Parts: sequence; structure tokens; C-alpha cells
Amino acid sequence: MGSVKRLADEVARGLREVHPRLRKTVVNKLALAVGAMIEGQTPNTVELANLLPLDTERQDLREQWLRRLLKNPRLGPGMVIEPFARAELAKAASHGQTVLLSLDQTDLGDRMALLMVALRVGDRAIPLAWRAEEGAANLGFAGQQVVLEPLLAWAAVRGARAAIGGPVLSVGGPVRVAPSPGLELPAAPEEQRANGYRAGR
Repeated sequence: MGSVKRLADEVARGLREVHPRLRKTVVNKLALAVGAMIEGQTPNTVELANLLPLDTERQDLREQWLRRLLKNPRLGPGMVIEPFARAELAKAASHGQTVLLSLDQTDLGDRMALLMVALRVGDRAIPLAWRAEEGAANLGFAGQQVVLEPLLAWAAVRGARAAIGGPVLSVGGPVRVAPSPGLELPAAPEEQRANGYRAGR
């Protein structure tokens, strides 16, 4: 058994535990893709296709297999990661300590902007939510709000408020968002400030 298949088996076991209703074929395919990504340490789909333990040597069929998987409507990133994110947020706030979320944006040339929120754990970060848009531009407050709002639901805290660059989610204790250097933090519109959102360092 190859290393990708061994990794995929472990990933599939974890996915079945948190997503018991997800179709077995979808779980197994997603696990193979994740196993290939762990093994190759790359998100490049061409390289990942080469690592997949499939019964074909044709590169075009391998890439087609991966593209179809990534377009599967059952595999929205929020849906897949939600149970893991809920567990990590609960664990991080289990003793009432301050939870730090990192807000980071990366521009891939002039093709795409990626915004990610990650849970800081020591010197490492665990990605919890992200958003990608075409074009090289700061996603602004609206995009940041879309990424942050699911965390409120996952934290399951009544009356929790969000802010960027200040205290954010009350997940059993204070939670702060730390924006990456150079990330613009525009002032939230008046109606959003009225709903508990604000921006600032």
C-alpha cells in the first residue's frame, strides 16, 4: 500500500466519523485528494493528479477525476470543515482563555485574492474559513464579514459580536482577530456597525 493510500485511509476514517451521512464514494474520493495533498505538500492540481493512486496512467483522466471532485456540490468547504472547526474552537476556549484568530489575505498575482481565517495555536495556525475572488484587490469588509460570520454560528454563542482587529467572538472567552500586516481594514458601514461589527487595530 502506497503512502498516499495509507494517508487517505486515515483521512476517510476521520471524515466518516464527522460526516456519517456523506456518501461513501464522496468520502473516499475526497480522502484520496487530501492524502495526495499531504504527501505532495502542494495545492497544484496537476501535481496532485500525478500522485493520485488511480487505475489509469493518462494524465488528462487523472486531472478530470480531480476537477470533477472539486466541483462536487456536496463538498462545499464550509460543510466539510465545520465539525472540525467547531471542535477546535471549543477546545481552544475550553478553559476561558483568549482565542486568537489570524486574518490573512494573499494575492496570487493579478488573478486571485484569497482571504483566510485561522485559529492560532502556539506558533501554528489551523485554517477555519476562507474566501477566494478573482482579481487582485483587497476583499474589503464585505468579504471579511462573509468569512467571519460562519465562525459565529460554529461557536454557537448567542449575542456574539464580530469585529476586525479588535475583540471578536465570545467563544467561552475573549477572541481576537489579528489581521496580517498590510491588510486594509476599512470602516464597517453604519448599518453593520449597528449590528456589532467594527474595524480597527
